[in-house]
Amino acid sequence: PDVRFGRAFINADDRSVRLGALGLIRKFGDATDLERLVAVASARSEAERDLAAHAALALASGIDEAPRRLVESNDPALVRIASEAVSADDVDAMVAMLTPLLAAENAQLRRAAVADLVEPLQVRAEPKRGARSSKSSSRPGAQVLILRRALSKWTGLS
Repeated sequence: PDVRFGRAFINADDRSVRLGALGLIRKFGDATDLERLVAVASARSEAERDLAAHAALALASGIDEAPRRLVESNDPALVRIASEAVSADDVDAMVAMLTPLLAAENAQLRRAAVADLVEPLQVRAEPKRGARSSKSSSRPGAQVLILRRALSKWTGLS
């Protein structure tokens, strides 16, 4: 029942009221609030953007729609939030979501896509503390698959 107040006041003039409304929607909303949350995330202050984007991802749990809609906003900060929500272990989802941004006119979006495709590779490539070096840690392995798939899809080469 409280979610109706959040929906009613999401566009209030007072920033603190909007933040409260976003909190209500995040706690009591559902997937039908996705469109509203993405719109707010694209048009508001950093705090509102982050809260709305994370609320959209939380409410659309298990649905690929929320990360895709955040990426389609063409806002580098929202792209980063969306890519953090998609597991790097889901190579196909990561590639499908970020590959279109490699051809974006906006240089910030292109850089964000490349960074988000490469970051999981860097994290996986770093040896764990105390771990002994081995041949397997120096091989490209499956982690490079993310970047290879993205680049081959973008360039059309196999």
